[in-house]
Amino acid sequence: MKESIKTYLNTNEDLSNISDQFEEMMDSDQQLTKAEAKKLEQLNDLVKENDRNFSTYISHNTLPEGYKKESERISRFIMGSNQIFIFFLKKFYKR
Repeated sequence: MKESIKTYLNTNEDLSNISDQFEEMMDSDQQLTKAEAKKLEQLNDLVKENDRNFSTYISHNTLPEGYKKESERISRFIMGSNQIFIFFLKKFYKR
């Protein structure tokens, strides 16, 4: 279980690091090229998939004592953070 949480968090960190480049573009009011817009959409899909996979994992497996509550809390926190970030990226780049 610890390894699953670690994998989820590491994958989320990797995706977050990729999203930093889009955040820098937002800060400079730079418009996206078609290729960059496609990459952003793929990134959003990967973030959602990672969140869904972890949520499915914790809901379909018997977790050790004390892991379920914390795993769900971690999942909710990161999913919420990811949803807010994706919302602002999409809103910014649709103007």
